[in-house]
Amino acid sequence: MLRRAAATVFFLLWGLAIPLLLVVAFLPLLASTLVRTWRLLHGRVEAARARRRLQ
Repeated sequence: MLRRAAATVFFLLWGLAIPLLLVVAFLPLLASTLVRTWRLLHGRVEAARARRRLQ
């Protein structure tokens, strides 16, 4: 009984640990992609404003 409970707890923790490790591993990649996208979009907005100002 105790062994089964310990195994259940272990597998639950293991099942949570793997996705958590994957998220932590890919977080910098995701963050840099979001920052790059934001800068790209923000640059386009700024360029459009500058063009409007020149006209």
